[in-house]
Amino acid sequence: MLGVSGNVEETLLQRFLRAYGKLFGSRPELFAPFFVLACLGISIGGWWKPLVEQEKVIGGSKFASQWYVTGSRTQKHVDTWESEDGHHAWSPKAVTTIFTSRGDPETGDILTSAAFDEIFHLYRQWTSLSVSVGEKSYTTWDLCARGNLVDVPSMCTGLETTTTTLPTTTTTSVTRTTTSITTTKPPTKTTTAAPDANTYGWEYYTPTTTTRTTTESDENMTTTTAASRTTSTAARACVPSPYMPCLMVSPFQCFSEQHELNHISYQHLDSVISELDPLMLPYTARPSFRGTNDTWIKQHLSMPRNDARYDEEAPPGRSRGCHWFTSQGFFPVDLWAGRASWGEDGTSLAGARGLRLLFYLDGSRRAMERLGLTMPELADEDAIAVAMRELSRKWQALVAEHNSNFSHVEAANVEPWEYVEEL
Repeated sequence: MLGVSGNVEETLLQRFLRAYGKLFGSRPELFAPFFVLACLGISIGGWWKPLVEQEKVIGGSKFASQWYVTGSRTQKHVDTWESEDGHHAWSPKAVTTIFTSRGDPETGDILTSAAFDEIFHLYRQWTSLSVSVGEKSYTTWDLCARGNLVDVPSMCTGLETTTTTLPTTTTTSVTRTTTSITTTKPPTKTTTAAPDANTYGWEYYTPTTTTRTTTESDENMTTTTAASRTTSTAARACVPSPYMPCLMVSPFQCFSEQHELNHISYQHLDSVISELDPLMLPYTARPSFRGTNDTWIKQHLSMPRNDARYDEEAPPGRSRGCHWFTSQGFFPVDLWAGRASWGEDGTSLAGARGLRLLFYLDGSRRAMERLGLTMPELADEDAIAVAMRELSRKWQALVAEHNSNFSHVEAANVEPWEYVEEL
């Protein structure tokens, strides 16, 4: 309402607040202690339980339940998910590491050679981690998600050796000497088609060894010749199946440096992997980002690779990206680049403000089933679940340690939310 003078007429509350402000503003040193005491009084109620009664800061309700409204469809979906126990036993869990440029947050670019060098120095250590749970020791390879294939153990212990005793021959001879002669022919080898030989790329052979022993003794006595034939089957490459690459979503999948994170058993196979399966994409055939410039890195990351599902009208963030070890695994730019910008042609990366790298741990039940084939002594689901949590926290500490030494990037890590609700 306007007064006679044309000014806005103040309400009673406004006049009270104006007088209140003038009073406390005129003597701040007098009233400041009262404000501090009031804040402490309000705060102590919230901190009493965690500090004095040693209760958790986060409430007893499940983490997911804090994000839905009671009675909503979201609650129904979360309750269904919880009742099926899906995310605990079988589903993989993602450890998320975020990188941003230490430059201007509005103009800083993280798709640079200097930034990639710093990030990769930390990134490559993911597959070198190990943790112990009691007397059991687990590595990243035991716990990370490695696709749908199980680990096939060595088959050498299951190969049999057969010894056949040939008929004994007896002849009469006249001699006054006593001798014993044993002759062994060199093994003869023949290649055989053993079960699943082609599946695992193993070549089998069968060596056969024949041993003949002749004994002569006494005058006008008998000569006995005994012979035996031993046949055994052995694998020329008596090794278990290789450890397939861990699932990691990152732009480094576009470069040969990613191969440094693969298990040694897969590294030996990578150069010929496409000959065994045309869907496999060797890392050794991918270029290196080392020794290149920022422009080249952006150009390489801008190449369309999602050809099988390519849509001319699809945004470049969905058709550009990097493949996993197989063409069936594709990580588009939108999945790992934050606030990506594109050039005038709309298809070339001009830069990105941040990166989101995802490191996947397998489900504890699934990891147990896989380890049960090759390392049954580690196939303990409870121990595996603890090991995964410890591995995640170990990576969390490693990210914080490296972040203090970074010059070009800022790093932060987010553990799987199942672990956050345990704090």
